[in-house]
Amino acid sequence: MREAGRSRLPFGVLLLCVLVIGATAFVGTTDPKFRTTNFISGLPSNGKVGASGMVFQKENMFVMDGGNSCLYRFDASKGGVTSAALNCYNDMGGGFKGLALDMSGRLFVAHSSQGVVLELNPNDGKVVRRAAENIPGASNVAVDVVGGDLFVTGSDDSIYRFRQGKKEVYARLEGTEGTTKPLSFAPDGSLYTASKGSIFLVPYSHNEASVPKPLLSGLSDIKALALSPDWKTLTATQADGKVTQVKLQNRDTVTVLVGGSPSDNVIYGPDGCAYITQTDGIVKISNDDGTCGDGDLNIEAPPTSVRQFNKVSGILLTVSLCSDGRDCRTGHSTACRKLYVFRL
Repeated sequence: MREAGRSRLPFGVLLLCVLVIGATAFVGTTDPKFRTTNFISGLPSNGKVGASGMVFQKENMFVMDGGNSCLYRFDASKGGVTSAALNCYNDMGGGFKGLALDMSGRLFVAHSSQGVVLELNPNDGKVVRRAAENIPGASNVAVDVVGGDLFVTGSDDSIYRFRQGKKEVYARLEGTEGTTKPLSFAPDGSLYTASKGSIFLVPYSHNEASVPKPLLSGLSDIKALALSPDWKTLTATQADGKVTQVKLQNRDTVTVLVGGSPSDNVIYGPDGCAYITQTDGIVKISNDDGTCGDGDLNIEAPPTSVRQFNKVSGILLTVSLCSDGRDCRTGHSTACRKLYVFRL
């Protein structure tokens, strides 16, 4: 098992693989413990705006290109060179941001200029409906795996929850107006978010508003955030081109990459790797031997009590269960927990 540690180099061992979008080889500096490989290349770019969102669905990887307002679909197993777009939205102008997928396979994208979240047909990319409205500068969107609700952040200080189309303020991060607030859910419904150089944990609340708790500060401006499948590590991309890993057990930080272009999105794929967007492509960052992770995942068939999560396709899903098979999220027990990670 690889274990991150403090070394003379400002890098640590990554317990996952990272994909970075780029038309050529990754131009930043990667610690020798890691290997970078191009995954997707040739996304249109105006030099500043490129891939703004991505998500996996079964055998597909969807990428939203903010530079030309087009949605692309790739083979999730091998990536490739960009060809024709699945659909373009030129009549809506610029402002397309993050993508998200819910448990039934519905695809969502945030549009900052119009302050909305759109549902897209994953087969042809056409707009199905407006799933959420009146979100100033809507940019980050995520779906809660506990309740299936849609969560959105924008340019104000609020985290919005949309439940059956009804908008409510789920949490506020005071003083964060005008900042990026990425969203990443844990399997128990807890939500990780960030603003500027600080990371917050927002505890799950079914009916009431939640209060964010400070988790870590002192990083450079955070653009995107993702929780690893083993629930141990947060991966953050930053405005200065860094990629930083945060160990949740002791909150130690490890700089994994430096010198990349600012990445607006980071997710985990079906192989347990993390993927980050760059200007015009995607690059995979693995351990130096080409593997991902540290071999510490218990990948097995989902227990009967959580088979309803089989609707989620193409990702590693982490579920916390009690020893008697009860779902720990029911009471959010900390004393009763067994970790299952399985591939769907």
